[in-house]
Amino acid sequence: MDLLIGFCPFHLRFKHPFGTAHGVRTGTDCVFVRLELNGVFGYGEATIPPYVPEDQSSVIAALQAIDLAGIDLPGGLLELIGRTNRLTQEAPCARAALVTAAYDLAGRLARRPVWQLLQQPAPGGAKAMFTLGVCELNDIPERLVELSYCEVLKLKLNAVQDGERIEVVNRLWAKGIFLDVNQAWTSQEQAVDVLSGVRSGQLLGIEQPFHKNDLALNRWLQRVRSATVFADESVQGLADMPERSDGFGGVNVKLMKCGGLDQAVAMTRAAREAGQRVMLGSMSESSLGCTAAFHLSGVAELLDLDGPWLITNDPFVGIELHAGNLALRPGVGVGVDLAADLSFA
Repeated sequence: MDLLIGFCPFHLRFKHPFGTAHGVRTGTDCVFVRLELNGVFGYGEATIPPYVPEDQSSVIAALQAIDLAGIDLPGGLLELIGRTNRLTQEAPCARAALVTAAYDLAGRLARRPVWQLLQQPAPGGAKAMFTLGVCELNDIPERLVELSYCEVLKLKLNAVQDGERIEVVNRLWAKGIFLDVNQAWTSQEQAVDVLSGVRSGQLLGIEQPFHKNDLALNRWLQRVRSATVFADESVQGLADMPERSDGFGGVNVKLMKCGGLDQAVAMTRAAREAGQRVMLGSMSESSLGCTAAFHLSGVAELLDLDGPWLITNDPFVGIELHAGNLALRPGVGVGVDLAADLSFA
């Protein structure tokens, strides 16, 4: 039987308006991808926030152009992935979805989890972060109550009332803090002023403090601060390493940025070889996308895979939260189950 592909455009809805330095949105478009072989299904996800060049139509068009003829899984997994390589730069979200679906299907057919197919250490051990988006200062206390289960707070900043935001959090939060600036800071003085309000020993890291192309400022902050400065927008994929990642203390690896699980494995390996820390990030994917990324957590220190806890209409069931830590459910492939009636065309 031929390998079949289906597509389901979908809109993930946030529980609260999600504010970052990029703006505020109430949800995120995505495309769920399904591969089928002999009645067995594998699923993938392309989540497409408005600041990336892809959209639902372009994702579907890019994947419809991939030749699936003659592919038999699990044996033809690497051949299938090789046919998607041209999408790594031009359509990374689309490629990430198809690669995830291919690994999920191959794992289900071979009765093995994806982390084993990728020859990765068993998932687990990294610290899970949960996001407090940019919101009104008087909304912060209620949001922190909702996040009481987490051990590390990922605090979004946008260069507007950053000091006041940290001051409010300091009064109510005694556990770890990770700052995600999304390129919003513009000067050394601004960074020093904001960071002076963070309690000593509480800061686990700073993500992309300055513009993605201002590598000198980002590297300066890493030199003068003991907390790890992670590259996010500065490093989109493996092609940016080591030139654009050099000088950062860590790299945020996202499936949607780099083009899929195989590319993410190569990025984590390159970061480790350079002595950098690894953070696994997301673009607020559902349980499907976040669980797929979690299969690489055995080589990471920090996890930003809280999408399932940010949205209200997650159509999949996947990674679980236990005492502030993430864990895989028993299973093969990616380890997710479809929990909604999705229509794949």
